[in-house]
Amino acid sequence: MLLYLALGTILLIAGAEGLVRGAAALAARMRVPPLLIGLTVVALGTSSPEVVVTVRAALAGYPGLAVGNVVGSNLFNILFILGLAALIGSLRVTAPVIRRDVPLLIAASLLTLGFALNGSIGRGEGLVLLTLAVVYTLHLAGAGIRASQTARDDSRALDRKEGRDPLRSSVPPGSPGVLVSILLVAAGTGALIWGASWVVTGATELAAVFGVPEPIVGLTVLAVGTSLPEIATSVTAALRGRGDLAVGNIVGSNLYNLFLVLGVGAVLSPVALEIAESLIRFDVPLMLGAAIALLPFAATGHRIDRWEGGVFLFYWLAYMALLVLEVLGHPVRDSMWVLFAAFLVPITLVTLGVVGMRVIRGEEDPAADEHGEEMNGEVG
Repeated sequence: MLLYLALGTILLIAGAEGLVRGAAALAARMRVPPLLIGLTVVALGTSSPEVVVTVRAALAGYPGLAVGNVVGSNLFNILFILGLAALIGSLRVTAPVIRRDVPLLIAASLLTLGFALNGSIGRGEGLVLLTLAVVYTLHLAGAGIRASQTARDDSRALDRKEGRDPLRSSVPPGSPGVLVSILLVAAGTGALIWGASWVVTGATELAAVFGVPEPIVGLTVLAVGTSLPEIATSVTAALRGRGDLAVGNIVGSNLYNLFLVLGVGAVLSPVALEIAESLIRFDVPLMLGAAIALLPFAATGHRIDRWEGGVFLFYWLAYMALLVLEVLGHPVRDSMWVLFAAFLVPITLVTLGVVGMRVIRGEEDPAADEHGEEMNGEVG
């Protein structure tokens, strides 16, 4: 049971890494702009564990695992990963993320809540989500191409001198050859499928042996396991002083979780994905609340400071405490809203107060807009 979970998670991480490396190398050799690779290949690759686990769970008849994995991953990404990354160092947030991606994430979370209110997400709703995934990806691709064209215009003289074409991506030194890249893509895909099967098997056995409801397993074990690529990407970016990439990675990943992962799961599932009442009343609204909370944090000063990261982590610990109590036989998510709010509302009010003071004092970061679209390239 635990061995299945551990080995399956390792295969998911290794598979995602192989898929991203192989696909990125192939794209580079096909002269695809590097920024476009980051916007599509990397974004989709780091979301691939969620995709295969959710689809596997849906096909196996475990909708609680499928939906819980998506909702739990989004909560974990914002509250834990962004909170941890912000504690490492204040995270810079670029203007496109604030103006476009975070509001879109709020709208996507609200749409998901609307779809969930009737107790299930069917194939038609899944097609809507998949369509939005395609539109979002095409928009990112267009932004990437425009950014590459701008870079070419700004550096025309240097390119002419060194004989480089900014629209053509150079193959990084040490990149695998075509055959190796194809093998990496194939092996990565196989590892993802195999790992997803093991993870779902281990999770369902865990739920059966310990009597843990499927949605809670999805919200915790599966959510953390499938979000490990995002942890690695965001923490590494924060350590290297690229907090903008950490934020873009999380926001982009959450959007793909709702549009692509949930959409594919709903479309491929033989029946509509049933959503537990507890998810509708508590976890999905909390996911929406986390997305809403991200906007004022990111917009003021164009950064997420350490203390704001601490607030996110506090939210995550409080949420985990409620889930642990429920596993121990105390179904508190429905009955302890007042107590939960007694801790979170004061912290939120203090947070908004500090945010308001920043706005009044004009503590904005004028340099944030200078980075433009190109700084939002690596998401997922």
